[in-house]
Amino acid sequence: TGDIVLFTKNSRLYQVKNGDRGEVLGFNRLNKTMAVRLQQTKKTVYLPYRNYKEVQLGYAMTTHKAQGATVPSVYVLL
Repeated sequence: TGDIVLFTKNSRLYQVKNGDRGEVLGFNRLNKTMAVRLQQTKKTVYLPYRNYKEVQLGYAMTTHKAQGATVPSVYVLL
């Protein structure tokens, strides 16, 4: 809970797109879903965490994935 995640595949069913980022709000162990608030739209989506594998931690991204993203601060390690 509280982690930033990055979606790596489009899904109409779960209403996420490749490159979307969001904050994990919580897990429902009964339904085996996780709630994620998308950063760009502020919409909350519910994903089955056992079936939807196209999600990863979103703290560090390649320049390709981050292209076009608006972020409040950027850190570069040289």
